[in-house]
Amino acid sequence: TDFYKLENNKYGYLEVERACLRALMTWAKWVDANVNPNKTTVFLELFQMNIT
Repeated sequence: TDFYKLENNKYGYLEVERACLRALMTWAKWVDANVNPNKTTVFLELFQMNIT
């Protein structure tokens, strides 16, 4: 069975937007905790693919 676990909850379906937001927030927290802004500049480039 496919599922994902978030903290102590299991879910059977993951919305793409929610997954992307969660990933971005996790990455941002890591950057805040591990990158010295006086020494390093962090760039984030996002793009959207349009498939028709």
